[in-house]
Formats: sequence, C-alpha cells, structure tokens
Amino acid sequence: MTEKELHNLELHVKDFGPITAANDIKIRPMTVFVGPSNTGKSYLAILVHAVSQALNDEVSNLRKPSDDTDQYERDEDLYNALFADIFDSFNSRQNQSNFIGLNPDSIRSDSKSLINRIEWNASEEICETLAGSLSSCFEEGDFSKLSTNARGGFDLQIADANYNWSFVTGDSEFFTIERQQLFEDIPDRQFDNIKFPVDLISKIMGGDYFINNKLSIFEKMQINRHVKSSYLNLYSNIPASTYFPASRTGVIAAHRLLTRSIIKEYQENNVESRNRIILDFLDHLLALDDNIRDRDPKPVQVAEILEQSLVSGQIKVQHNQYGLPEFTYLTEDIEVPMSRSSAMVTELAPIILFLKGFINIGDLLIIEEPEAHLHPAAQQKMAAALAFMVRSGLRVLITTHSHYMVEQISNFVGASALSRE
Repeated sequence: MTEKELHNLELHVKDFGPITAANDIKIRPMTVFVGPSNTGKSYLAILVHAVSQALNDEVSNLRKPSDDTDQYERDEDLYNALFADIFDSFNSRQNQSNFIGLNPDSIRSDSKSLINRIEWNASEEICETLAGSLSSCFEEGDFSKLSTNARGGFDLQIADANYNWSFVTGDSEFFTIERQQLFEDIPDRQFDNIKFPVDLISKIMGGDYFINNKLSIFEKMQINRHVKSSYLNLYSNIPASTYFPASRTGVIAAHRLLTRSIIKEYQENNVESRNRIILDFLDHLLALDDNIRDRDPKPVQVAEILEQSLVSGQIKVQHNQYGLPEFTYLTEDIEVPMSRSSAMVTELAPIILFLKGFINIGDLLIIEEPEAHLHPAAQQKMAAALAFMVRSGLRVLITTHSHYMVEQISNFVGASALSRE
C-alpha cells in the first residue's frame, strides 16, 4: 500500500461536542491528540473509529446486490444502454484481461446517468450506516445532543482525493448529505475504474438471459453490484480500526461480570445495547485464544516486545468450563489471575492479546491514554513500542494528557528522519 493510499482520508468537524472547529484531521501512521481534559480528544478519536467502522461495513454490505426489483424495472432502458456500452468494450478489448474497463470517451449519457444514480444510492446508504455507527459509538440517538451550539447540530466533512462529502446534522437522528462536488460536475470522472468480469458478459451473451429484449433481474443486480463495488473501492483502503477505551483495565478485569450483565439485559428487556465500543471490545476478548500459529508474525512480534520490555512476563488465555476466557499473568513461573495483577499489566494486557489474536498489518489501533498507570520510564518504553508498531506497518492513533509521552514520540519521529550514518 502506497503512502498516498494510506493518507487519502481527511476529516473536517464543526460544532462537535466541545470542538468548535477541527480541520484537516489526517490519519497518519502515527496520530496524536494531546491536550487538557474536556477539549474533545476522545470525541475525535471515537469519531475516527465510527467513520472507519461505517465505511468498512459498507464496503462489505454494499457489495451485495440490491433486492429492489421495482427500481430495476423503472430503469430498464438505462440498464440495457449500460450493458450495450459494456458489450462494446467487450468486443473491442485489446488484451486478454479477465476484466472489462469502461472507456469514459465512449460511454453514452444514459449509461453515465445510471452509474451516477447507483453511486448516489450507495452514498445514501453510507449516510445511514454512518449515522448508526455514530449513534452506537457515542450511545446517543439524538445527534443534537452531540453538539453544544445553538442550532443543536454539527457538521462533518469527509474528504479524499476524489470526493468531498458534507454530512450535516439537524435535530434528527439522521444525516443529510451535501456534496461539495456532485458526480456529474466532475469532468474527468474515471469510468474506466469500473470493471466487469469477462465471464459475466460471456454468460449473458451466450445464454438465454434476454427476455423480450430485456435483461433479467439477476443480470441487472450483477451490473448494479459491480458498479457499487468499483465505487466503494475508493474507500476500501480505509483501515479497519480497533478501539482501546480508557476503561479497558476495568473491562478485562471484570469481563465475566460485564458479559453476564449484558446477557441478562438482552434476556429481560429485549433491547439493543448501543455501546458499540465496549461491546466490540468484549466480543474480541471472548473470542481470544492462545492459538496464534496462523497469525501474521509482525503483530505477534509487537505483542512479544510489549511483554518483554514492559510487563516482564506473558499474558495467557485459558478457557473455563463455561467456555469463557480466563486471563492470567505469567512471570518467573508464577501465574497470577488478571484481577490480582498490577494496573500496568491489566492496562497493557488487552493490547497484547489483540495483537496476538486478530489485528493485522495496516489496521488502525486507537488507544486512549496509553500512558495510564505507567511510571515515566515505562512511558518511554511505551512510546518506543508505539513507534515499533508504526514501523511494523500498523497505524496508531492515541489520545494523551502526557507531554512526556508526546516528547518521547517526537524524539522517535525526529530520529526517523535521520540517515543511517
């Protein structure tokens, strides 16, 4: 993945919680939000996580064909015209590629209209998913309560090299969308980024797929899916994020009690809990085991360095008779339950376990207050570990109150610019 691909997402926020305005928030390999309490560090960190989760969810969900058959019937002529353009590209292709790319110069206006409509529908679905992600991460269904301005709303703009979207909230639970650039207004729109499999076109032309000169619903669904897939490739490089809340020490020490209480809430009240961050954190904890044989070695290596340099021991996972994981701290042949381990060990244990268990190179780790419960010498080692994470290919975003931690990270950033000599 190139440097450009890593940094194609920027956030611009206005009137969001305690934040009056925050512009050009770029997700770098190392991103640090530093400042006093109640200045919006966690607001921004949770926002980045919610956006990451929403876009990753949509990249998966929108690849599925839509079942809106009425829409396919209404757009019959448009689908036939787009397929004709695809077929022309199929007949004129010069290489033996397995995919057909559309030539923007030869696409007719009806085809462009349909492509724009499919992409517009995809972006509307992203709006709904983003609204749901923010609602669950902030535990707030009424977005007006996430703002402190007089109108009771906030503005969120997501920008990259291709599009600028503005998601504007009012007093409702949903976003309204205002594009800074409409698809129709982009003169160099690269339709050749939309690629269709050769076998799909061959199958349509070689079989009984036209009924009374009309494409079947199934084939329209396939065309729709491939247009959406190409559109969503713009966001497929947004990193999947894992959030380590400031309360992680308490969660890992009391995860069984928390799990029981959540299950009881579901059973008694049949309600949907909205705290996505804690629920995801618990879900990851419950899925952990000691089997790391098939894991990418780099995240595991980062975890082992944390164990060696900071906790001076190993974090172990075992399962009890009920199938729930039990976490222990092993040092000098003494195994201690996590509930009786030091605050520093329980603070770092989930980061170590998640690195061993499921985090992949390219993922974004969002860590609130990584310096918590660490004395200054350990903070220096933690800063070194964060730098090693970045050098290994992970991305890291932290919130911190510690100027000492920031100074240590700055030293590593400065050292990275030096030559080997």
